[in-house]
Amino acid sequence: MTSYIYVVNPTTQEPEKVEPASFLDIGVKERADLEQWVIKHPELLGERLLVITSDYDKFDGSNRRLDVLALDANGVLVIVELKLDASRSLADLQAIHYAAFCSTMAMDSLVEELANFDASTKEEASEKICKFLRTDELPTLGNRPRVILAAGSIDDQELTSCVLWLRSFGVDISCVELTPYRMPASPQIILVPRVVIPVPEAREYLISIEQKEVKQRRQNKDKSMSTELLQAVTEEFNKLGMSFRASGKPSDGYI
Repeated sequence: MTSYIYVVNPTTQEPEKVEPASFLDIGVKERADLEQWVIKHPELLGERLLVITSDYDKFDGSNRRLDVLALDANGVLVIVELKLDASRSLADLQAIHYAAFCSTMAMDSLVEELANFDASTKEEASEKICKFLRTDELPTLGNRPRVILAAGSIDDQELTSCVLWLRSFGVDISCVELTPYRMPASPQIILVPRVVIPVPEAREYLISIEQKEVKQRRQNKDKSMSTELLQAVTEEFNKLGMSFRASGKPSDGYI
């Protein structure tokens, strides 16, 4: 459903409709404009982020280039993939590649990238990260980066279906729509950010449900593997002509 913004004319006191446009129609460039907006104002993505670097390309054996690499308020690495229009862009696949490549990144490398990006020293970069995280010491980076897909339009059912499916497996991936609106009789545009996935109003609830489902799935898998192991052990004993029967609780790891 298309959303509209209304501006009230101070002279006539009449509301004027401001219709959404597309980045392509108003001449916005992906790197020269959209990327720079996010770098200067990362809060456009719906949360506090510290931009570490942009156009990151230090991937072994690959010429890929990550749009924006950031850190969230919890000290988790964030992969930001930007598109003017996400439709048929394979933005989700690109971002997953980047997340995999960056999953082994250490904090020392992150500090070095921030220092190069800000043209500062490593000590200054370290202090900036600590100040952002509100901590006295640099934390250790985890191996599960988050992903944020941001675009002027997220109207792509294949992409959103893939994102929702990935989230069901515990992958922290979000979609943010940055809708531009053309001001009437003016060259100015209004940029309206909106988190599409997960829905902000139900974010905490959805995350708790997703985490519960992932935990349950892992427990079921572990129980199944334990049961299969005990069955295999029983079969091997019986092949030796020994009467053997497994008893107990396989989920507890004993027979």
